[in-house]
Amino acid sequence: MPDLTATNQSDAPINLTVQDPVTGESATAQVYPGDYAIICAEPCFVEHAEADFETGTVVLTIKGYRRRSRSDG
Repeated sequence: MPDLTATNQSDAPINLTVQDPVTGESATAQVYPGDYAIICAEPCFVEHAEADFETGTVVLTIKGYRRRSRSDG
């Protein structure tokens, strides 16, 4: 498993791939330095995003969150 907290020291993007274990469907996207990726699993979804370009701050509202314990699968 890659270290997802590592800093990308180049201008090269990282490749992010997700796969649905039920259908086998997958998607890959490139995330460039200074950008971000949010992955929400249903029923979660991003309801609102507010960006302050002056400070570089983004506030996201994610709805549908349900805390699950690791034993829930």
